[in-house]
Amino acid sequence: MNLKNIRDYARYRLNDYEKPYAYLDAELNLYANEAEKIICRDARLIEDSSTDSICNIDVEANTLDYALDDTIIYVSSARITTSDLILTKTTKMDMDTKYPGWRSATATEPTKYLLDYRHGYITLYPKPDADYTLNLSVIRYPEDDMAQDTDEPEIPPAFHHALIDGICYQAYLKWGDRTYDAKKSEIHLKLFRKAIADMKVNDAMHKATDETMGIHGGFV
Repeated sequence: MNLKNIRDYARYRLNDYEKPYAYLDAELNLYANEAEKIICRDARLIEDSSTDSICNIDVEANTLDYALDDTIIYVSSARITTSDLILTKTTKMDMDTKYPGWRSATATEPTKYLLDYRHGYITLYPKPDADYTLNLSVIRYPEDDMAQDTDEPEIPPAFHHALIDGICYQAYLKWGDRTYDAKKSEIHLKLFRKAIADMKVNDAMHKATDETMGIHGGFV
């Protein structure tokens, strides 16, 4: 579905399909984008390691900290592209305990990374001794908000339907005689959360191995 399809479906669910509309297109667009972001955050649907502007970072010699793209929710793994070695994730507390003065250690090819030293940054250890490219595997938000009627959600098409309830629960919280209905908002929120829970189960099933599945296909 594109943005116009999604908005039209939402209007029918909101009983707002005849003019004058209770909701501007811009409002429903805003709710749709927010719903997609919530899905991405909670169900972790968009996994990426190939979008250059998001997943590849130019590493400079003697520089420890690098800003992460604003769309990144979580870094799953990191590696220097000239090596097959996956960097080990660690924490500031662990580094301070085991390697006092770690930020001034001798420069060499990094083997570890931290996400909690500076908010919104990835920190490497040891500090790089040369220029490298750091490749990240990430869970992220959509690259761009939907703005044009022909724009489509970045989440898989199988889950586009969930955006309708995501729109409606927000729309029913708009103050006004024709719009505000806390009970209907709660109903749509529950349906939205149920859809997200189903997405998480679906994702877990796709990532399960033979060892993590029971004899009848259930989790053990």
